[in-house]
Amino acid sequence: MSSRILIDGGANSREWLERYLPRLGNFERIYAFEPNPAWHASYEGSNITLIKKAIWTQDCWLPLYLSKDPRQSNSSLYHDKICKSDQGRLTTEWGDGPIQVECLDFSRWLQENIQPADSVTLKLDIEGAEYDVLWKLLNEGTIRLIHTLHVEFHTDTLPSKKDQYEPLVAALRQAGIEPLNWD
Repeated sequence: MSSRILIDGGANSREWLERYLPRLGNFERIYAFEPNPAWHASYEGSNITLIKKAIWTQDCWLPLYLSKDPRQSNSSLYHDKICKSDQGRLTTEWGDGPIQVECLDFSRWLQENIQPADSVTLKLDIEGAEYDVLWKLLNEGTIRLIHTLHVEFHTDTLPSKKDQYEPLVAALRQAGIEPLNWD
């Protein structure tokens, strides 16, 4: 039996997810991946399956850098990603040291949790990690389990990944996935 499934990578708070959910459609199952513990309590009492891990290319623990700006929820596995300071200016200066978060091999997770007949919408806003994750999905063929991809490519805030944007989009299109811009 097939299911309509939403996977929200970089889910932030449940309120954010519920705000944009109407534009994505109805789903039988929703998985929210969010490693930042600041947002975990917002999922209590919901029918959304919260996975308190970062989407990544392998099972491991990595530092998660948190923004100094209390008005935003910016966090990243990349220390060189540009964020906002507590004064609102752009900087690569993150908050007071990173926190350690558990990461999971997203390609393996897809293989273990998604059936080929499922209709999967994947939203990725994972602050730069989308490049490594999507390349792995392409290389391992698990991209075939995704039907609709909404992704924010952080080309302006992660200069070290900017040269990967065009080749990655071309590879996704060649695999039959048209990446829809998420922002």
